[in-house]
Amino acid sequence: MKRSLMTLLAFAGLSFLSAHAQLIGAAHNLVVQHGVYQVGPNSDDPLYTPQGFLLTPGGGYPTVRNPVALSNAFLNAVTGSPGSAFLSWTTVPQGQFGGASTTMVSIVAPFTGFIWWPGYFIRDVPSNDGVGSYNVSGGNILYQNGPSGWFARAGIFFPFRGFVFGPNAYVAGAMAFECTIYNAFNVIVDQFILGVHFGFDGLGPRPNVVGVYGTTPHFQAQWFEDYGTTFAGFGLAWTNVFIPPGGKVLLEGRLTLLADPDSGFDYTNEFDNDPVVVANLPDFGYSTIPEPASMTALGVGLLALLARRRRRAS
Repeated sequence: MKRSLMTLLAFAGLSFLSAHAQLIGAAHNLVVQHGVYQVGPNSDDPLYTPQGFLLTPGGGYPTVRNPVALSNAFLNAVTGSPGSAFLSWTTVPQGQFGGASTTMVSIVAPFTGFIWWPGYFIRDVPSNDGVGSYNVSGGNILYQNGPSGWFARAGIFFPFRGFVFGPNAYVAGAMAFECTIYNAFNVIVDQFILGVHFGFDGLGPRPNVVGVYGTTPHFQAQWFEDYGTTFAGFGLAWTNVFIPPGGKVLLEGRLTLLADPDSGFDYTNEFDNDPVVVANLPDFGYSTIPEPASMTALGVGLLALLARRRRRAS
C-alpha cells in the first residue's frame, strides 16, 4: 500500500468574525447531469471544457469525447437567511451507462454560505470498454452580506473512494470553484480559484494523479491511499477572505466524476476526523461535510475559470 501526504504553506487563518456581520440571503442555482462519453486519446495535461467539466486529469489519462446526456435536473431558488435548496438525482444503469446518483444542498445562514454533497457516486460496466459514464454537478450561488464586514476562510474539501478492475479501466474526478467577492458598490474586490483533480487506473500503467490547485491558496493538502485495485484520498485548500459590509459573494463550480470501463467511485466520510482535515476545514464555500465548522467549496474547471478571469481583467 502506498500513501502520500503533502501540505504546503499552512498558517493560522483569520478566523474572527464581527458580532453583527451576517449573510442575509442567497440565490441558489443547482444542476446535475448524468451521461456517457466516448474515450478519446490520452493527454499529458489536464483539460476542461469552457463550461468547467473535466475532460482528463492529464498524466496520460484518456480524454472525454462526444458526451451524451441521459438525464439531468435543475433547481433555482431564492432564500433569506437561514435558508436552503436541495437537489437529489439518480439515474439507473441503462445500456452502456453504469448508473449514478448525486445529492446536493446549498445553505445560507449568518456566517455560513456553502454547498455540500451528502452523497454522490458513479459506476461504469465491464462490457463497454471505450464508452465511459459521467456524473457532473454544480451551481452558481450568490450570497448577500449584511451591514458589517467579516473575515472567513473560503475553500474546498473533496474526499473520494473508488475501485478499478481491468487493464483499460480508470476513474477521474475534479472539484473546483471560483469565488468572486463584491463590495456594496458591486465592484469586484477579490477573486480566486481553488480546485482538486485526480486520476487512478488500478494496476494499469498510468501513474496515480492527484493535485490541489489555486490562484491564492494560503493552505493546501492532499492525501492518496493506493490499495492496488481500490483507492481513497482527499484534496483540501483554503484562502483568507474579507466580506465587505453590504457586499456579495458569488461561488461558481462543478464536480466531475468519470469512470471507464469496470470502475466507479463514491463520496466517503472516512477523513472527517483526520487531524489535517479537522484543523484546516474552511468555514465558507463548497463542501462534502454538512457541519457548520466544515464549510468548503464546490467546483468549476480550473482552466475555464482562469480563462474567464483573464477575459474579465482584459
